[in-house]
Parts: sequence; structure tokens; C-alpha cells
Amino acid sequence: MKLLPLPREKRRLLEPLGRAALTCLLTAGSFGGLCAPLPLAITAAAGPGLPGLCCVLGCGLGAFLFLPFQAGLRQLAAAILIFSGSIAFFDTKFFPRRFFRPGLAAALLLLVQSAYLIARPIRLWALCVFCMGLTAAATDLLLRRRDRLLGISCLRCDSRLCCHAPRA
Repeated sequence: MKLLPLPREKRRLLEPLGRAALTCLLTAGSFGGLCAPLPLAITAAAGPGLPGLCCVLGCGLGAFLFLPFQAGLRQLAAAILIFSGSIAFFDTKFFPRRFFRPGLAAALLLLVQSAYLIARPIRLWALCVFCMGLTAAATDLLLRRRDRLLGISCLRCDSRLCCHAPRA
């Protein structure tokens, strides 16, 4: 089977669309009705710009499709806050540091969840702390292993279709 190489414009669109589809599908994996930490980690690792915006749109679509209204609203609010935090702190000296974006994602997730967890049992608070830790760890993993985790950022990592493949 012969594959035709994609033009450069279409290759640049594959990565953000792949992230949007991935965040949409991963939004279905929420813990205890609180949130889905993996799409939030992908949103935090994507940073500002088109990839981050596509992650927010994927989280919104996934929240609409897979989650009940209140849980979907919390998921979308956390994704929007993480993306807005990336935009707000992009020009600061803290943004490129290793623990800033994972810490920002965890803190903003706690900010969104804490409004709904007031006067709730300690089990839900513990689940929220677990989701915060998982979001921070996944964001750190995605930021450190960006070159080795091509399957997360590409739909198909074939030498002719992958946006990270060396260009001839």
C-alpha cells in the first residue's frame, strides 16, 4: 500500500485535532463523579495557543457527551481555568520551570472542586486530592517525556504522516 505524504498545513492540524479527540475520549474516565484528571493534564501540558484551545474544546465536548451536567460543568471550568492560567503566566519567569504547570493545574483543580466539596464527606476530599496528584504527575510526565510520548500527541506516528517525523 502506497501512502501519499500530507502537505505541511494538514500535518500542523493533526496534532491539535488529535489532542482534542484524545481529551474528549479521556473525559469519560472521571473518578467518583468529580473530574477526569488526564484530559486536564493534557490541557496543562499543551500550554497556550492552538493546542491548548483544542484541548479545552475536547474537554468541553467530552463533558457534554459523557458526564452529567454538574460534573461536566466542573470539568469544563477546570479546563478553562488551566488554559487561562497558561495564557496569564506564559510571559513570566516561572512558566518554564519544571513544577510550575503541574502545580498550577493541581491548584486550579482544587479551586474548582472546593466550591462543590464544602460540607461533603472526607472521602470526596480525599478523592479530590488523589485527582490533584494524578493531574500534577501526568502533567509532569507529559512535559518531561514529550519526545518519547509521540502517541499522545499524534493520531498515527507513521514516518509519512507523523507531524514529528523528520522532513526530507
